[in-house]
Amino acid sequence: MILGLDVSTTKIGVAVLSDLIDSQVNINGSVVHKQRRELLLSEYWDLDTKKYPDIESKMEVVMAELSTLRSEYNITDVYIEEHIKGTKGHRWNNNIRILLQLATFNGLVRWACYDVLEVKAVPVHAAKARSTYGISFPRTAKSAERKKIVVENVIEKEGAKFDWSFNRGGKNYATGVDDRADAVVVARFAEYTIKVQNDKPFLEKMDYIGNE
Repeated sequence: MILGLDVSTTKIGVAVLSDLIDSQVNINGSVVHKQRRELLLSEYWDLDTKKYPDIESKMEVVMAELSTLRSEYNITDVYIEEHIKGTKGHRWNNNIRILLQLATFNGLVRWACYDVLEVKAVPVHAAKARSTYGISFPRTAKSAERKKIVVENVIEKEGAKFDWSFNRGGKNYATGVDDRADAVVVARFAEYTIKVQNDKPFLEKMDYIGNE
């Protein structure tokens, strides 16, 4: 099973994909066998700074949640969205402090995954994961609009497996929905990456046979 995480210091989006499931699809009268993974879990962990004012208290929550995941799922692969590395659009000094906090916390969560789940977490570049999922943004799209586009894509592609709602005003998505959507995108990127890795020996063998 695959665990995808979208990590920030206030919320962590979480997505779990099942092991491969064999299915049959009827295409133009022919039965085609396919393998797919179902979205088993989509949630977020609340790390609000008012409740958890320091990294130590936040990590206690993370460790406890990871322990729960270990008891409920057989996690074999963990992929985590990389922390933001740029400084564009922010005041330099303040942004450096934020980036250091994000990098430190991201590293601690990766270590926690290894400690609790005994799986090394693979860092994922957000833009690459979104591109693989089929998400693109208009050049003028700002952060809030980009988050909305990601959520809309996940709702469309995951269907009823991805539970979501609006906030009370009905204009924006409820708290945590965008974090959960990002985690789904990361998990699906992991699914794609693992499939490519598993197919590579077969494709290399076929290439060799074709050049005999």
